Amino acid sequence: SCLVSLGISFLITPTVIDKLGSEAQGFVTMANNFVSYAAIMAMALNSMAGRFITVKIHQNDIDGANRYFNSVMYANLVIVAALVIPCAAVVFYLEKLVNISPALVTDVKLLFATMFANFMVTIVSTTFSTATFAANRLDLSALRTIESQILKAGLLVAAFAFLPIRVSYLGIATLLSSVYLFITYIHYTKKLL
Repeated sequence: SCLVSLGISFLITPTVIDKLGSEAQGFVTMANNFVSYAAIMAMALNSMAGRFITVKIHQNDIDGANRYFNSVMYANLVIVAALVIPCAAVVFYLEKLVNISPALVTDVKLLFATMFANFMVTIVSTTFSTATFAANRLDLSALRTIESQILKAGLLVAAFAFLPIRVSYLGIATLLSSVYLFITYIHYTKKLL
């Protein structure tokens, strides 16, 4: 997964700089940083939840595990709901907050909109990622993460090969790979728990 991410960076950076300029690459870097911060924040929000849910499951206290799971899931949904309006405002007024060339405004706004959506999907999906941890099947989670990165790479290669170059492709591919992970997490929650 890490190698695919590095490969994406090494392939996309020269292409974006060559076709759109270094300004566009700066927005890609900013968006990638946002994804990294989102992952750290989601992990911090939910790391203890995984532990408490797992302890309750191994104590055969399914009701207790469900209470923890539902509490964390609803808390994450509240966080996402609270962030929708500020994120929408940032996207709407982005060119006033950040200096963007007029030719890139729509593309960069789409990039940030999809990255904000990815952030929200990541926050909600982390609760469901507890299933593989609780069932001691982290291998399944790791394989799905690798698949999601390969999906992201494939989408980016296809977009850059067949469509006009846009920085927003990174956000769209990242969002779709996160949605794929979310779907697999829901599947494993149903299957393993």
